[in-house]
Amino acid sequence: PETFRAWGSPGEPNPACPVPDAPPAVGEMIFTEILVRSAGAEIGHNEEWFEMLYTGSSQASLLGCTLVNGDDSGEDDEHVIEDPLGVTVGPGEYFVFVRSSAADTLACSLPHGYQYGTNITFSNDAAETLTLLCPGDAGDQVIDTISFDGGFDPGIPWQLHGDWETAEGNDDPSHWCSQADTETYTWSCTVGAETNYGTPEGPSSCP
Repeated sequence: PETFRAWGSPGEPNPACPVPDAPPAVGEMIFTEILVRSAGAEIGHNEEWFEMLYTGSSQASLLGCTLVNGDDSGEDDEHVIEDPLGVTVGPGEYFVFVRSSAADTLACSLPHGYQYGTNITFSNDAAETLTLLCPGDAGDQVIDTISFDGGFDPGIPWQLHGDWETAEGNDDPSHWCSQADTETYTWSCTVGAETNYGTPEGPSSCP
């Protein structure tokens, strides 16, 4: 017969609840890579994902943080990070967020730490911003934000050069690259007759 188990402390004092890790501070988690325009879009694929580098000195929690994607329409799309098992990042970790519906990318074993909702969808050519907000003493605060104008080649990510991995360094578009040499990427995913590329959970391939 099937065995069922349950845990608890009936009739005894409850053990102390664990103290959650603090969220990252302003500028401690920065955008480093983003696949804005995925290959295979004309046949219904939308394999979007992005990466952030955590530069803090101790483990941090992303629970309750909010991802915000805005464009010229004035309407922002949001996703609150929630997971019953917790979402944490460690010092020096490149953390990847992938669109929840990116079935092909996930089937290609894209390294990632969290699947966000389907309400955030990047435009292929409009000016946009992507922001991470996390709780602070005075309410949500901007941890990092980037702006991009689209127009990227399908399947080629926008990557931050390794020499500029700071919250200030990634504000300058000249510190980013779209590397045409696909042999420099550590990960790829073929969608139909096209392929998506990137260096998820690792440094960029910018020359």
